Amino acid sequence: MTSLALINASWNSPGGGAGRLCYRPQMDEPGVTAQPLAKSASLHRPGAGADLAACVAFARDRDPYGHRVHVITATIGCGLLTLTTVTATIALFGLVGWSIARSWVLWPLWLRLLRHPLVLLLLGFFTWSALSLTWSANVGEGLETLRSQRYLLLIPALVPVLGAVRWLLLGVLVGVMVQAFAQALVFCGLVPWSMRSIWSTNGGLSKHPGPASAWAVIAMGIAFSPGLCLPFWARVTAGLAAFGSVFMTAARSGLLAMAFTMSGGLVLLRGPRRWLWRGALIAAVWIVVATVLVPEARNARKLRGGVEDAWSLITTGVAPDSSIGIRWTLVRAGFAVGMEHPWAGVGLGAAREAIKEQPVFRAFMDSSTNKAFRNWQGDLHGAWGESIAELGVPGFVLFIVPVFMAFGLAVRHARSTVPAAYAWGPTVLAAVLTWLAFGMFNVVYSSGQLEAMAMLAATLAIGAGAHLFQTGTGMQRTVDSVKDAADA
Repeated sequence: MTSLALINASWNSPGGGAGRLCYRPQMDEPGVTAQPLAKSASLHRPGAGADLAACVAFARDRDPYGHRVHVITATIGCGLLTLTTVTATIALFGLVGWSIARSWVLWPLWLRLLRHPLVLLLLGFFTWSALSLTWSANVGEGLETLRSQRYLLLIPALVPVLGAVRWLLLGVLVGVMVQAFAQALVFCGLVPWSMRSIWSTNGGLSKHPGPASAWAVIAMGIAFSPGLCLPFWARVTAGLAAFGSVFMTAARSGLLAMAFTMSGGLVLLRGPRRWLWRGALIAAVWIVVATVLVPEARNARKLRGGVEDAWSLITTGVAPDSSIGIRWTLVRAGFAVGMEHPWAGVGLGAAREAIKEQPVFRAFMDSSTNKAFRNWQGDLHGAWGESIAELGVPGFVLFIVPVFMAFGLAVRHARSTVPAAYAWGPTVLAAVLTWLAFGMFNVVYSSGQLEAMAMLAATLAIGAGAHLFQTGTGMQRTVDSVKDAADA
């Protein structure tokens, strides 16, 4: 029986499929071999040629109680990452602190991570960003941006517990549900005006709607991943709440990420498609409700206006005097600065002043009737434009290549016919595509919560590529069987 047939058989069996939409690795599946949790060989320190799975197994088996605390800490931390910058910082310190306490068993894993291409590129981007401060005209702003990149530490803190990925992603899902509840209170006018200065009007507990919508899109992928093992009604509830969160933020980047995830999932994922189509149908119903049945809602008007402005830009080539128009102008100005300083850029934090000298930017400002646009003091609203302006072509390459490398790992994972790999395909794909979509219209690496989202996506991509999602259950995929299953 082929691996794809095993997926269908397991989903159509009693208690599976429509009942629970759940997948757990089976002992007789191709590509899965049984290993005891405390196999004696794994108690010996991995050698220089050991892979990530062996290093994770060593740390888990050598320090089982520390590993359990690490899983609990990571689960709570992943939930806190989704709420606010303050809670995300608390989560980062907690995760890094406990990881340092376990460094006596984790250091072989960390040394192995330093040889991973994705980690090397991310470290290269951080190093080049730090070095660019030496020629930046705005070191203070550059240091603030560099501080947001501290979430790179999430990778060595979360990779050791990717065997318990179900618990980590349940933490993310619960955090998004809390955020959606807070958004609903604000959206329905149930939050007193005295608290409006604390809660954003469309981002819930988060001060900005962008991070809230990014995490909500990832939650949609989690809700429809077979490895979650929740009843179908719970998945539908979580998926609807996540979509409602995106709608309440009225974030165009969130809608783009959602479109990427839905279309990418339908095209790339293997296995039973009926669940994917059900998710798409549920999202379509929400879109109809949001844009037709609630036509006067502020969020619906904002979303419709954004779509109309984007269509006007595409068809006429003229940037409208709106949020869409200035974002397009900022991207063009950023690339113009980058072409003037291709080798090193103007330095981290200096782009917002450098673009004011660009003709395309000045022309838009002169024709705009919006006072906020004419006195623009924000960032470039796009990591692609800002990275090439501040860091030159080397910085742009170091930013964009890791995103597409993670996308390649996610696609390979999603297309795998091995059932255990399919279990978390929708989540990995949603996380990486959200990272890709938000990088187009948001400076991901200068926002703490968005950078945390990006680093979680990178962590999941690393785990998918190294087949780490099964090591915490006592089952580990062998290299030869993985190759055989991929070629089947």
